[in-house]
Amino acid sequence: MERESLPQAAEATPSPPAEARATDVFAWMMVAMPLVGALVDVSYRKAYGEPPSTVVALLISSLVYTLLAITDANQIEQSGRNVRRIHLWAWTVLLIPVYIIQRCRAVGQSFSIFFAWLAALATAGAISIGSSAPIYWWTGLPGCDSSVSIAQAKAIFDTLRFTMPLGIHALDVQNAVQISATNLAVTCRASIFATDGKTYHVTFTNPWQGDKMLTRLNVDRIENPPPNPLNPT
Repeated sequence: MERESLPQAAEATPSPPAEARATDVFAWMMVAMPLVGALVDVSYRKAYGEPPSTVVALLISSLVYTLLAITDANQIEQSGRNVRRIHLWAWTVLLIPVYIIQRCRAVGQSFSIFFAWLAALATAGAISIGSSAPIYWWTGLPGCDSSVSIAQAKAIFDTLRFTMPLGIHALDVQNAVQISATNLAVTCRASIFATDGKTYHVTFTNPWQGDKMLTRLNVDRIENPPPNPLNPT
């Protein structure tokens, strides 16, 4: 008696592996973080004449790194790329180079992302050194009539609140001459023309403060503008 063969249930076609949909975008964002931090540091120095708070900068960068690492680790776990079953979540709270190394091991990649991060870190260091105050280690403190000293004097003048009304800003700095100089400080005298039409005769000093230059400015005398003969008061 012949047996009729029953049709076998067709096997489900496996869906494309999630690995094909996974990317390394969060890892490359971590690689770019040192460069972003260096650009923010340069912009802050140009805007305020001093570096940002080290504590605040470290807290912000650590928070951003941790969020990127957690997101990246979660994406790797969901995609099935963690071929070595390394617990990446446990590495997200450690130093970022340690996480990147463990990440490369987990997904079976080369260490190209880690070396790219090292290159970005070195480039960021060069950017920060090349555009910040410590560059004066090589050339000494700037002269009184240098663009750096003039910019610092104007910036400090705009922050003074005890010797003038609010809203007075420096328009120009002229007649900047050196009074004294040592290896640690340069003292200058100059005239600042302000938005209120007055001339402020000032003395400012550029001393070393740790690894950066810190400008201090005092207003010695205020000179009113000459009367306008066409508009007597």
